[in-house]
Amino acid sequence: PDSFSRFEIIISEQVQPEGEKNKLFNRGLLLNCALHFLRRGAAIEDDYVCFQDVDTLPIRGVNFLCPPVGTVRHLYGHGFSLSGCIVMRIADFMKVNGYSNLYQGWGFEDRDFKRRCLRDKIDIDYRYFHKRYSNSGFRELDARHEDPAIKRQLAQTDINAHIFVRAFDHLEDGFQQLLENINYEATRQDDLCQHLLVDCDEILSSSDIEIHIKPMKFSQSEIRTADLAGIQQAEVQA
Repeated sequence: PDSFSRFEIIISEQVQPEGEKNKLFNRGLLLNCALHFLRRGAAIEDDYVCFQDVDTLPIRGVNFLCPPVGTVRHLYGHGFSLSGCIVMRIADFMKVNGYSNLYQGWGFEDRDFKRRCLRDKIDIDYRYFHKRYSNSGFRELDARHEDPAIKRQLAQTDINAHIFVRAFDHLEDGFQQLLENINYEATRQDDLCQHLLVDCDEILSSSDIEIHIKPMKFSQSEIRTADLAGIQQAEVQA
């Protein structure tokens, strides 16, 4: 139908360099690359985007309509982060400088993104929210198993917690910092779908972004304090 011509599906996949296996997953950088490809030099800030995990399938009662300016609609995931599936204006995505590129492995990139939105006065709409594992709205494919690669990704959580607690300035790490060094291979699957193959290591090594952090344990209270401190710091600067 002609109405589908207004939509584009982008699958952003992290590639494993030849001879290497089990590279750490970088969800934030992959989503930044997808938005970069979607723009392709065009001014589409008045349009909107839906970020959805590839293993999460909408089944009923999901509102994918465009949210108002200054609002991100959280459709599925955990309430403490903007995980799973969100919908927002591209202009608002640019306002918060997209996702962080620093989080490798599982966890905290979605919590960091929620903090970015709150700090820049982006409202979060939970009216159509479906809690993870609630079996309403979405069905999640079960990808958790005893694979050593999965365990390695989970072990990275301590480092990600350190980044989250220490990293407050989202203007120095995000979408804008990738523009000169972004590189990916795009293949069209059909009239609606594009498939991006992204070498995250190559992008990070050619950028000014460096990660030199040792794992540390943080309590939940310290992480909640980091949530509040980042927001309060932005309010003071504003």
